[in-house]
Amino acid sequence: MSDAARLLAQAERGPWLADLPEALAPLTEAEAYAIQMAGVGQIAGWKTGAVPGPRPPTHGAIGAARVLTGALPAHLAPAEVEVEIALILARDLPARAAPYDEAEVLAALGPAHAALELVRSRFVNRKAVSGLTALADGLSCGGVVIGSGTEAWRDLAFEELSVTLAGQAPLAEVRGPATRQQTVTALTVLANHAARLGVGMRAGQFVITGARIGPLVLEPGQELVATVENIGEVRLAI
Repeated sequence: MSDAARLLAQAERGPWLADLPEALAPLTEAEAYAIQMAGVGQIAGWKTGAVPGPRPPTHGAIGAARVLTGALPAHLAPAEVEVEIALILARDLPARAAPYDEAEVLAALGPAHAALELVRSRFVNRKAVSGLTALADGLSCGGVVIGSGTEAWRDLAFEELSVTLAGQAPLAEVRGPATRQQTVTALTVLANHAARLGVGMRAGQFVITGARIGPLVLEPGQELVATVENIGEVRLAI
């Protein structure tokens, strides 16, 4: 494990870091990904963004220790919450020299699930560090909860689905923003990123595809229930 990855690991349960020391901070995207991957351990999933932006997308590998069920762990409080659509890999997309195309990635996908991402950086202020340092920190993924899902998602218009989040009262309801096609395109970019890293993607891993709701800071003492129309529901006590 690199010195930067070791510092991030030590900050997992606090005290959180103001920043990485200048000598350890990544100067290139390749260095940021190297730090990120050094601290991941067993990869359970990935995060990417399905809505195209002005810059090429970045990605985060998510370790098995960040897969949550039931209740929010104390070390993640306070956390921000996002409601997302997760897709599960039904077959491997191993590392290889030739790039994957969308048809290959689409054929490798299994069910879609409702999911929550807990946004929790290991920095005091995640917005105060550089983009490369945030990338090294796994894009502030504190944890993921995967809810129920469906195999019958391929004909759904993702941008038209109602997505809701409720606690003690309704918190948010939206439609959009990313389409099914944008989601598959983002997963194809991610598959080629994982191949370049030399790890590929494996059957059973999930991919969270970007916030449909959030990030929202929520009050403790309630059970969150998020629903993605025609896909599934996910719960977490906070």
